[in-house]
Amino acid sequence: LLLLATGAVVAIARAARRAQELSRQKSAFVSAVSHELRTPLTTLRMHAEMLAEGMVGEERRPRVHDELVSETHRLGRLVENVLEITRLEEGRRSLRRERLDLRARVRELLAAHAERVARAGFTLVSPEAGRTLPASVEPQALEQILVNLIDNALKYGGGAENEVAVRVGLREGEVFVEVSDRGPGVPEAEREKVLERFHRVEREETAHMPGTGLPVSVTFGRA
Repeated sequence: LLLLATGAVVAIARAARRAQELSRQKSAFVSAVSHELRTPLTTLRMHAEMLAEGMVGEERRPRVHDELVSETHRLGRLVENVLEITRLEEGRRSLRRERLDLRARVRELLAAHAERVARAGFTLVSPEAGRTLPASVEPQALEQILVNLIDNALKYGGGAENEVAVRVGLREGEVFVEVSDRGPGVPEAEREKVLERFHRVEREETAHMPGTGLPVSVTFGRA
């Protein structure tokens, strides 16, 4: 009985610590989401007001237009990640797979994001054109996973060379998509934790960067 009681006390203590940690992570998540929502919304409002008041000359309008579109997409990705993690947790997300050429589809998606990556100061290396690589995937999930990994590379992947490389291929009978950058990577002790909701790797050099910890958990929840 004494052993059982001791075991119960230890289990309760562990559960309490876990609950406290999850509560802390949720608070940090709410703060991070609020900050990330505020940034694009501020840009959208500022540019809209400038256009309404005639403060943007003809030569600047294309650039302002591009920034409006970019911030709108950024806002949409954040909202979609928040919604997606909820759908995954509640089991309401069903995949509708399609048979397609994975290599061609990845190249198409990357072409759509090449300009944004270049504006961030990175070089995007796409997979070389080659033979058809058929795969059964959900197109929307593939795009969200790829964009999340690229966004993560743009935030944390700077190194001697600001390069984001994407490869597709066949390995041990299975197709794969691989996104790599020149950043410091994830410490070994953190590699399991980054798959958890809200978790972010704490580094002094990246502590100032906004982030919710959601894109990685959404990515691996859907992979």
